[in-house]
Amino acid sequence: MEQMTSDSQNSVASLRAQLEKFQEKSRRELQDSQKIARERQEQAEKYQENLQRLQEEISRLKETIEELEEEKIRIQTKSRELQTELENQKRTQEEKARLCRGLEVKNSNYSSKSDPKNAKK
Repeated sequence: MEQMTSDSQNSVASLRAQLEKFQEKSRRELQDSQKIARERQEQAEKYQENLQRLQEEISRLKETIEELEEEKIRIQTKSRELQTELENQKRTQEEKARLCRGLEVKNSNYSSKSDPKNAKK
């Protein structure tokens, strides 16, 4: 009977040791899993912050692009207006030059007729 009691106690002690080892192993695995989960959570939060920052940057860049496109349209419109004004001024200048040449010819003809020296020739 003592043998059976001793064997039983040894068996219980062995099972307790195995249980303690299993519990310790489970505790370490749980701690490792929790640590990995925290690290992944931190990484996910960093990714979320980066994503938000990038989305804000994209929004700012889109606004800048829109402003630049509006400025481009204003510049193109002003350029067309200036080109039209330049063409109008050129036509006006050409018209004035043509009138001046016409007046010079008339003046030359008038001078020829009124100058007695030219009239004798």
